[in-house]
Amino acid sequence: MIDFGLCAKVPLPDARTLTLSIVHMMQGDMAGMIEDAIELDFLPRDVDKPRLEKVIVFFHFQFPARSFFIYFH
Repeated sequence: MIDFGLCAKVPLPDARTLTLSIVHMMQGDMAGMIEDAIELDFLPRDVDKPRLEKVIVFFHFQFPARSFFIYFH
């Protein structure tokens, strides 16, 4: 779902990283998603990446994309 209710100017480097994060999510590249979140300052640079990746992988398989809206919508 894309919601255009909030519009803002996003610097080009951040726009590219946001685009990459969507690609990483679609590919199931959890490590790439973590790196994107760090690059966007959503996560601190010293985050425990291996531990966080395990949590993300767990939820990715617990709540597959096709059932995402059943649980969170």
